[in-house]
Amino acid sequence: MSKPRPKIFARGVDKMTRAEWLELRRKGIGGSDAAAIAGLNPWRGPLSVYLSKIGASPETDTNEAMEWGIELEDVIARKFSQRKGFPIKRCNMILQHPEHDFMLANIDRYTKDPDEEAWGVLEIKNVGEYRAEDWADGAIPEYYQVQGMHYMAVTGAQYVWFAPLIGGNRLQPVKLLRSERGIRSLIKIEREFWKLVESRTPPPLDDSEEASKVLKAIYPQSKSTTVFIDSELVEQLRIARERRAEAEREVRGLENKIKELMGEAEAAIVPGNPKPVITWKGSTAHVLDVDAIKAAEPELCMKYMRETSMRRFLVK
Repeated sequence: MSKPRPKIFARGVDKMTRAEWLELRRKGIGGSDAAAIAGLNPWRGPLSVYLSKIGASPETDTNEAMEWGIELEDVIARKFSQRKGFPIKRCNMILQHPEHDFMLANIDRYTKDPDEEAWGVLEIKNVGEYRAEDWADGAIPEYYQVQGMHYMAVTGAQYVWFAPLIGGNRLQPVKLLRSERGIRSLIKIEREFWKLVESRTPPPLDDSEEASKVLKAIYPQSKSTTVFIDSELVEQLRIARERRAEAEREVRGLENKIKELMGEAEAAIVPGNPKPVITWKGSTAHVLDVDAIKAAEPELCMKYMRETSMRRFLVK
């Protein structure tokens, strides 16, 4: 029995403005949202996705890495097709799961693997050298595996080919096969999350740095009010801070021992490994002397002074 075909949620993605595309993304859960909702995205968490879906947080502007990724997409796709001998075709549509309307997919390309009966999904990634190890020995980072499972759930595809260009000069294609068990689990997670969006119920906070940034954005100002909190929670924070201070002292002590052994050397090696495991190199930096400028040109400083708000978190 063939699987139901995905529905078409929107056409003409290639002709949309970024603002139009982002507005459509708020209508459901996309592939790049899936890993964050599942708690597997190193840079983004469920709270951030929730706020973007209810329109309570500004969308992140494209940075240079994202812009290069867009520019290189055609080049990487063409090279993948040449190297593997697989045909590829664009999908200028946002697709929707045939049963679960909250699941959307804006895939990069379709591709046809001759070892498979039907067309599958091609996902193109422009990967910096610092993330190369994530793809070593044919591995696929977990957060991209979740993205691939999401796309297979929506499209009904049996496989996803990833085409990561590593460090701008190494194409390392790798294939992810469909897992019905994984897809069922992902659908359950996404369904529960979308219920939170529909009921305007924020997901619980996690321990990520991203969650801290979200809290700062939600509560930028303070009011002259007082709330009661559990004393046990405060004690847990005190203990955690003490452990952090002890760990920081231990790290600093070990660093100092190694620096003393290195002296004026800028690199250190260990037996059996000719490559440096630690470097301590000198450099010269040009730093703006703000205090000197304030003293010499106070009026000029006032002219370019801007007011900013912040909240300081203290445990007394």
